[in-house]
Amino acid sequence: CLEDLIPNLLFLPSNELSFSLNRNTKIAPLSVCSNMHGLDLLDDPTWCPPERNLLREFYEDAKGQEWTIATGWVDEFSNHCDWYGVECNEEGKIVNLTLGNV
Repeated sequence: CLEDLIPNLLFLPSNELSFSLNRNTKIAPLSVCSNMHGLDLLDDPTWCPPERNLLREFYEDAKGQEWTIATGWVDEFSNHCDWYGVECNEEGKIVNLTLGNV
């Protein structure tokens, strides 16, 4: 559930931008993590963070392709902590989601 992974879900009318400085250098392509069932990496949260797959689903369900600002969202090799409006802690866990006028 999105609320369980993101305790401070917030949608603002402004265009606030939140990026994490924590960048995981070993991350599998998003399409591999979401479409390759049975792959060993799927069970490794370092390579395939579950938050990234959940945010991908959120993006699709919320018609993210129509958002005005969607920098980094569903990029194959970017860490979800670098996506527009996603703020993570040092462990790479989502602590805040701020999307405004998207």
